[in-house]
Amino acid sequence: MLIISHDQVSDPRIFMNEVFNKTQEQITLYSIHYILKEANNKINYGCNFLNRVLREGTLLYSEDNRLELSGSYLCHPDVFREIKMHWDKRLEHALYFEEKSTICEENPSNQGRYLLLQQAIQQACLGLIYVFWEYQPTYYSLPYLLHLCEQFSEVPKIIYPKKSFRSQLMYSRLCHAHYNLNEKIQEDPSESDSLKAEHLTYKFIQAARREADKKLEELKKLHHLKTSDDENQ
Repeated sequence: MLIISHDQVSDPRIFMNEVFNKTQEQITLYSIHYILKEANNKINYGCNFLNRVLREGTLLYSEDNRLELSGSYLCHPDVFREIKMHWDKRLEHALYFEEKSTICEENPSNQGRYLLLQQAIQQACLGLIYVFWEYQPTYYSLPYLLHLCEQFSEVPKIIYPKKSFRSQLMYSRLCHAHYNLNEKIQEDPSESDSLKAEHLTYKFIQAARREADKKLEELKKLHHLKTSDDENQ
């Protein structure tokens, strides 16, 4: 949900938790926040993310008409190059963390492995979100990023837990890897479970890569650049 307000929401996590608690834990809200001045400046500059949401989304509430009207999609080769550069860097980070998680050690830290895998998935999510939406989140929890990706992709289903207890536990460890590493020093997940999480992370990154490559080909054409098909002719 896109929320444009007068006051800055400094920590979206607190806002989303308050909604969850005030609805008796019935509603989990995933929100994106802008203040009015910031949103209007971005719309005037040509923010494709805000223009698309305001043009295609459903308006639930508006206090007044001070929000600028959305414009058309901004097409330019430089816009595509920025998207491509952002994806390449995020993918590089994701592959780095995923590779580090596979390094064999005499005394492997499975909690540490989960943290590396969490970082790898987060980077791939951030890259996908920018390719599809041209948006950079300011909140980075794994469930939040996966939910955003789920709005345009099936890839998060690779990570989402199945019905088994083992699958649920693995997903929980991925989501809370930082906390577990710092707080649960007496607990060490089994290596087989962490290796399974490693395998899922690898599948996730490769699937994200395929989706991003396909979308980038579409964006090339949109931004008036030669596609791979054009170059092969």
